[in-house]
Amino acid sequence: MIDKVIKGKLRSTTGVFFGSGQSNEYKDSIFFRDSQNNIIIPGSSIAGVLRAYIARISPYITEDSCVQLVEGQKDEFCNCKVCQMFGSINTRPDQESMPSKVWVYHATPITRCKAFLRDGITIDRESESSFRESKAKFNFEVIPKNTIFDLHIELEKGLNKEQEILLCSALSEWEKGRCFLGGLHSRGLGNFVLEDLNIYELDISDSNKLLKVLNRNSVLIRKNEFLQEKLKEGLKIINEKHQIIQKGTYHSFFQFDFNINFDSGVIVNNFKNNVRYSYDFFPITENGEFIIPGSSLRGVLRSHAEKIAKTIVNENCENLEDFLRICPACNPGGVSEKIPLT
Repeated sequence: MIDKVIKGKLRSTTGVFFGSGQSNEYKDSIFFRDSQNNIIIPGSSIAGVLRAYIARISPYITEDSCVQLVEGQKDEFCNCKVCQMFGSINTRPDQESMPSKVWVYHATPITRCKAFLRDGITIDRESESSFRESKAKFNFEVIPKNTIFDLHIELEKGLNKEQEILLCSALSEWEKGRCFLGGLHSRGLGNFVLEDLNIYELDISDSNKLLKVLNRNSVLIRKNEFLQEKLKEGLKIINEKHQIIQKGTYHSFFQFDFNINFDSGVIVNNFKNNVRYSYDFFPITENGEFIIPGSSLRGVLRSHAEKIAKTIVNENCENLEDFLRICPACNPGGVSEKIPLT
């Protein structure tokens, strides 16, 4: 039986991409939709991100680690605390497996949600232009930032104290904006922040309330203090155990927030609008706002990083063969992948 209900709003702070694996004549990658052609975020995707994060922090709280974190054991059966929450993996007939106790529903938009097309292209590292010969241009649907989705999670009765701490830790991270869903993160897509988080407990304290629950007219009691209580308990466990965590279990990361000031005009071209409005160049816009795609910023950073790396390596090389041996940089999308950069 359902014990607790978690509700909140997921607001995108960047564009978002969820590929459906489908394409048509005009779109190479179509955003995920339900049978009614409505844009949604699949519950399985949200649950997968939750599970992956909880699996990495689990050794801090519990005594075991998921086999997914242990090199050479990823194909073995696992029934750790995380697998008991989200369902056993690598199940076998001779092993008792556990179903998921965390039910994550599809997230549906509660604000106007319109998908936009973005173009992607592979850049030739030598000429710093597009690969025309390999036709490495593609497009994909994204939804713009500040789109709000309804989050709904239900918890079955039976989660223990450690599992509740793990789940609350993940939700707390999402409240701080460290939530990444969907694909193409390296292009600056998929960042969310969890807002208006509310945790409810199912009230079945008497027969009348139980009858309402059975008639799908649930009686919910708000338990917002539950999150902070579990976070405090988690910190206490970590401080008391002082356990040595397996190296590489939880990966920290840096986040840089900055403003870009241009000394001159700038444009990131939108080919589709070029044709529509008969311009040679037309800036990319989404929801009426000018944007600079993360892929454009990443491309500039990568190009400069490659130049710096090659310059440093070149100082320690005697000839071309020595350079290519030490710095075998690739040229993605080139005619021959075996030909390195020079």
